[in-house]
Amino acid sequence: MKIKDFIKATCFTLMAVMTLVACSDNEEEAPKAEQASLVSFGFYAEDNPGILSKDYVATVPKFTEAATSYEIEIPMPAMVDKSALVARFTVSEGNKTLVDGVKQVSQSTKNNFTAPVDYIVSNSNGTQNLRYTVTITKASNMVWSEAPSIGTATLYSAPVLRINPKDNTPYVAFKVRADEANAEAANKMSVMRLADGAWAKVGALGFSNEVYGSEVDFVITSDGTPYVAYADKEAEMRGAVTAKKFNGSKWETVGDVGFSNTQATYLGLGVFGNELLVTQINSASKNSPFARRTLVVSNYKNGWSTDYLSLFGSGKQVGSSTLKYSGNKAYLYVLTRGDAKYSIFEYENSAWKAIVEDKLQANATHTFLKGANMDVAPDGSLYLINMDDADKNGEYYPRLQRYDAKTKTWETVGGNKLDFGFPYDRHNDVKIAVAPDGTPYVFYTDKNDQNYPKFVYMDAETKQWTKPVTIAKTKASELSAAFTSTGVAYVVFVDDDSKLHTFMYAEK
Repeated sequence: MKIKDFIKATCFTLMAVMTLVACSDNEEEAPKAEQASLVSFGFYAEDNPGILSKDYVATVPKFTEAATSYEIEIPMPAMVDKSALVARFTVSEGNKTLVDGVKQVSQSTKNNFTAPVDYIVSNSNGTQNLRYTVTITKASNMVWSEAPSIGTATLYSAPVLRINPKDNTPYVAFKVRADEANAEAANKMSVMRLADGAWAKVGALGFSNEVYGSEVDFVITSDGTPYVAYADKEAEMRGAVTAKKFNGSKWETVGDVGFSNTQATYLGLGVFGNELLVTQINSASKNSPFARRTLVVSNYKNGWSTDYLSLFGSGKQVGSSTLKYSGNKAYLYVLTRGDAKYSIFEYENSAWKAIVEDKLQANATHTFLKGANMDVAPDGSLYLINMDDADKNGEYYPRLQRYDAKTKTWETVGGNKLDFGFPYDRHNDVKIAVAPDGTPYVFYTDKNDQNYPKFVYMDAETKQWTKPVTIAKTKASELSAAFTSTGVAYVVFVDDDSKLHTFMYAEK
């Protein structure tokens, strides 16, 4: 019996052990989750068309067991619009990525990078979460560089610089003073474009009739079509306006030659689909149905019509005007003679409305006759530079003002006049251009420093004007400045020999 009992006990023990072993074999260990990790990160021009002109690729910190937070810094020009950038990134297989709880898709999701953005990268079961803080810093390698010469032409009038909104190519329009290589172009209009590091003509050089005085304007529509308007010396009424557009191979006249029945000064041009708008001051003392020194507006809708601006009237003598064309809107600044007060009118959907009427800066006795210019920020704010003597009677200083289209209120940017160390006169240039990030830049010629072209801007952090930066050590006049949508600044001006100079502000 004892032997049988021993055998039974042994069998029972073996069965128990085998059962335990079998159970152990059937229990699989829980799979270990993959490592959370951001592998690559950057901003690419392909993913941000019209915002970036080049790729910006970050160096991503390597993962360490001791760290759960990492910092990524990407230098970028301050002028770039960072409010809706698309990032391109890769993470470890199985990882998920969130920003403020929102799932992120590489090459698709937009985020506002005007402040640091936290990317949370987690493994598939959520047992590991890493934070990558992405900060766009201000690039320190910005320089001014000069573009090649346009050739042998000299300029009679101020160059008009425009950026083609379709491809960000800079164009310049001007009246030719003389051109030894193209003598027939003298006193006529030419337009050129800067592409692949060299200037190329747009259509023929000197494609217009002779220009009366220096009255020209030039715009490019959203589809990339260039238009010009100029006072036509060869029109039936000398100095009446002629408009042309470039059809891809040559310049063609829009409507009639010399359609305005005016002797046009202070020309402004805007294009809205198939409609054209031309603003002008009539300088003719006879042979015109419009009184001398009055504001006149021409519209093209399957034909030209010209009349006084009804909101402004026909009885006011006008000293100067300037038109800012911006997409589907235009803004017209008008300064009356005598009382030196100014008004601004907005044009949209074929209708005018007043933004401000008969304004004179507090404590000022006059607004300076010339020099006013405007630009429109990406958020729709209107910036105006004009000159007043509010601080000292008879001494004029530029003042930059901003009109908030939402609140319909005005403010002086920086709180005070712009003081470059000298009062403004007709020999100085002061121009406003707003960068894609909304920062206003002021370009001017320094009377105290050989009329060198310089610029300042309103620092977003300090809320103060920066110290002046010299663009070129060349005596300059007739400044014109503009930004591409990708934040590249272009400035053109004329030297003492009437030669055009073009400078570009971008990364090295």
